[in-house]
Amino acid sequence: MRYLVLLFCIGIFISSCSNEDLVVDQGVFQIQSIENEDTYVGDTITVWGGNLGDGINSAVNFDSTFSIPSDKCILWSAKKVIFEVPSTAFSTEIFITKAGEQSNSLSIRVSALPNLALVTINGGTFAMGAVTGNEDERPVHDITISSDLEVSKYEITQRFYELVVGDNPSTMLSADYPVNNLGWLEAVKFCNMLSEKMDYTPKYFIQGQVVSIIDSANGWRLPSEAEWEYLCRAGKQEDFAGNGRLEDMGWYSANSGMQLQPVGLKQANDFGLYDMHGNVSEWCFDLYDADYYATSPDTDPQGSTEGTERVNRGGNYFSGNTECRTSYRSHELEKQYCGIRIVREVK
Repeated sequence: MRYLVLLFCIGIFISSCSNEDLVVDQGVFQIQSIENEDTYVGDTITVWGGNLGDGINSAVNFDSTFSIPSDKCILWSAKKVIFEVPSTAFSTEIFITKAGEQSNSLSIRVSALPNLALVTINGGTFAMGAVTGNEDERPVHDITISSDLEVSKYEITQRFYELVVGDNPSTMLSADYPVNNLGWLEAVKFCNMLSEKMDYTPKYFIQGQVVSIIDSANGWRLPSEAEWEYLCRAGKQEDFAGNGRLEDMGWYSANSGMQLQPVGLKQANDFGLYDMHGNVSEWCFDLYDADYYATSPDTDPQGSTEGTERVNRGGNYFSGNTECRTSYRSHELEKQYCGIRIVREVK
């Protein structure tokens, strides 16, 4: 008889544990953890807890200043709540309320932007151009980049661009694709807007279509054409950086499926930069001049003072292998193929 009673009790325990939600509902109403305590506006956050309820008369609260009602959350269950960090969010203690009850609170740190992955690269001297390239890639000439640079490790993604600017002009939408369909002036304006958000002094003075560089400013900017080639080569003189195989280094017409791809999936070059070959062609600041190399200064050249077209570098998802070469110069492509990588001088 003793054993029958024991078996009966075990059966009741197993039955109660078979319903996970029931176990949670009988637990303590509390927040146990936050998936990402360091977050940013627009990020998706998961709060794990116990006995969080079914979302009726419930909300996520940022301090006592404002709340996100359950019907504005992505998911609400007894074990977890998922929501998008709103633009009005700030670093504080968050807690959950349900039917007049209040949970414990946990800290969350909110920034305006996600971390921008950067690589710091020392200046140096390299041979710019190619003997076997097109005429506008000659003569090969030694160029010195005098400043150390902070460089975005990846092409600027659509999510990052949208968080800075407020919209996304891209033709193929995905948060981790590089932003595309971007004109040169839009790229310049993005640099200034990002500088302001990160408390740097904007690098460009913009009057309508006229843009000039503010030398004393410490903000983000587009690379010069010479800087771009220096960054792409990363100490190599071959047509393609890294291991020298375009297939491994970038997305182009033969492997992209004729569409954008997420940033950072191919190999990095020896400076740790991704997608320097392909995916999107990257805007440089310079005006294009087919004969510029013949008269270029040998230190920090800024491009021609004449012309109307701006330089693009690096090839894109639609390019053949020739257009993805390190020294290949293109200009005024259709903007659907164009995106950006940004730099900043390290003082």
